[in-house]
Amino acid sequence: MNYKKNQEQFTINNFMVYNIVLILLIVPNIVRKHEIDFISPVITNYTILMSGTKFEAFEFWKLFNLSFLTLSLLLMFFYQLFNNYIKLVEFKINFILVTIIFSILLSALLSPFKNAALFGHFVHYEATLAYTCYLLVFFIVLNMYWDNKNQLKIIYSLIPFVVLNFTFGILAFFKFSVLDIDWVVSLISDSKFSEGSILWTTLANPNYISGASSFLFGLFFSLMIVHSDFKIKIISFISSVLTGILILTSMSKSGFVTFLVVFVLSLIVFAIKYLNKQNAILIGLTITIMIPSFNGLASFNPWVWTESIGTFIPENPFEEKVESSSSPQVNDAEEQKEKDKYLPDLPEQKFGPVTGRIYIWEMTLETWKERPIFGQGLDTLPYAINQDDINKRANLNSSSIIVDKPHSLYLGWLYGGGIVTFLSIMTLFCYCFYYTTKKIFAKTDNVYIYTFGVAVIGYLVQGIVNDGVIGSSIMFWIFLGLLCVNVLNLNRQS
Repeated sequence: MNYKKNQEQFTINNFMVYNIVLILLIVPNIVRKHEIDFISPVITNYTILMSGTKFEAFEFWKLFNLSFLTLSLLLMFFYQLFNNYIKLVEFKINFILVTIIFSILLSALLSPFKNAALFGHFVHYEATLAYTCYLLVFFIVLNMYWDNKNQLKIIYSLIPFVVLNFTFGILAFFKFSVLDIDWVVSLISDSKFSEGSILWTTLANPNYISGASSFLFGLFFSLMIVHSDFKIKIISFISSVLTGILILTSMSKSGFVTFLVVFVLSLIVFAIKYLNKQNAILIGLTITIMIPSFNGLASFNPWVWTESIGTFIPENPFEEKVESSSSPQVNDAEEQKEKDKYLPDLPEQKFGPVTGRIYIWEMTLETWKERPIFGQGLDTLPYAINQDDINKRANLNSSSIIVDKPHSLYLGWLYGGGIVTFLSIMTLFCYCFYYTTKKIFAKTDNVYIYTFGVAVIGYLVQGIVNDGVIGSSIMFWIFLGLLCVNVLNLNRQS
């Protein structure tokens, strides 16, 4: 009897592992055009915020599949729970999780933009429903049985995402659009895209894939260093190179800075505990491939330097210097001055510090101050913020641009869920990192603590200047769950 019970328990646990693998195979990768009859919560002249038929290809089906797969995972978890196959792990994270979920739900309930707070703005869809799925998956991961083989399945399930986005990124970088291929278009949409459309990534925006690539580089590069199996080292080495090149082709400073952080962290782990000839050769090979790749990409598009090393060394050796004309255009200047005197006195049109992010952060904080305890509701910033602020010209280079996200993961939690949600999430992170640090200082032999630890830190670093997005956020919450499983000794193998 006990044998059959154990067998059924083992089988269901395996199904749950494969369910999580499916989440990582489908959610980050799916791209499919979706049409929605959108009803705006505000009256506005901005087209993107107006009611009407809207089209979106990246986030709706991610949320749909995440919700469905989370529900199937939850049903299997309840089956195990009600049949006494597992007991809930009793520790402080449960209390923190309940606080986060309760505060997010209350935030949506009290939000002046309830529909948006529940499902999200139609461009993002990362609101209460998405975060409820993240937290449920995180909680279930904590209460599952995880051996080394199953943890590797989770890591390997991200390789299709890396390969797919590397392919899209390289092709788009060299000005080739996969949307010119009929069978690719048929997978994404029932109709043709406009001429010149390019698919850069499955995450909608190069900034998002830059951030995701950087923490995935940390995952694979650290696994290459800490794991003893040579096959796993080679697979991790190849994945590290692909994600490293993907960071360069996405041309975003946030991803490059995060890349440097996780690279240094991995080297520290190498120097302290895993210093050997095999690792030294693989690290050297990674650097040897990355340097000529950087040179080749920067030669084709000098912006690669600007958005990477240019963060620290502004002068770009790949950029051709154009000598300005020696003859001043006096007549044109006087004519423009004559025209300008009839115009209102407007701020100079330019980008503010950190490409306008400082301005957006200030505006987001002003919006948060209106509802500091439980916030405005997750993903409601386009409706809550003052879109008619004249200072957009001086900070975002245009007065007509729509501020639809805070450009910071942390400010998204603060303005959306309020101070209660923000502090609860930060408490969760501090709790996990406290025990992670204890394990690392004890020089644990558990390789997955280092691997998931570096990846989690990478996500949180890039989140300082990047928003969350469903495709990468779900990776993070699964990684965080597995990190906690390992550091809190919850790896209850039967």
